[in-house]
Amino acid sequence: MTFAVDVTSIVPSGFARYARIFHPFDDTRWAEVAAAHGRVVHREMQWHAIGGDPNDTPYDGTLPVELQPPLIEALRAHTTTPDRCWFAVWDGFGASPPWLHEAPSFEIPGRRLHLFTGPIEAVAESFCPPHFSQTANLWWPEDRAWCVATEIDFCWTYVGGSADCIEAVLARPELEALEAQPTDGITFDADIVNP
Repeated sequence: MTFAVDVTSIVPSGFARYARIFHPFDDTRWAEVAAAHGRVVHREMQWHAIGGDPNDTPYDGTLPVELQPPLIEALRAHTTTPDRCWFAVWDGFGASPPWLHEAPSFEIPGRRLHLFTGPIEAVAESFCPPHFSQTANLWWPEDRAWCVATEIDFCWTYVGGSADCIEAVLARPELEALEAQPTDGITFDADIVNP
């Protein structure tokens, strides 16, 4: 795994399909912002390139509360171990409690993460004090049937899984999601369609 190059820099390679879930800005979807500015909706679009204010972005680094139930529901049917999942959270969040840093840790390129376990619903638990919402940045079931990644600097989430799993994610109307390719660009300049 490399750092900050493509989709598989964020979620592991080897899955049949991938999806990118766009975090809403308040109640506004990325497609609405793009339409208002005459921009093109596509899988590598960037917030600033579709006309969004680069200084006022959707939530980044955490899965928004309203997206958690539909994503959990979509993924639950595509694992044999929904009651045994793994959750990893970046150790650099300023508001993180002391107990976070006492958990086992591991490193991926560019990030040190602390590891926890629980049922799939535990992704809704915040790893920061109550007035913050910080979900796991990386989570997967024991059987490794899929993996979800919300990179700390991104206002979107990637999911890798089987063809049926990703189809279930894409089919959820509550999620603004597009199919992603493993080689899709992820950086600020990745949107080469919109000016």
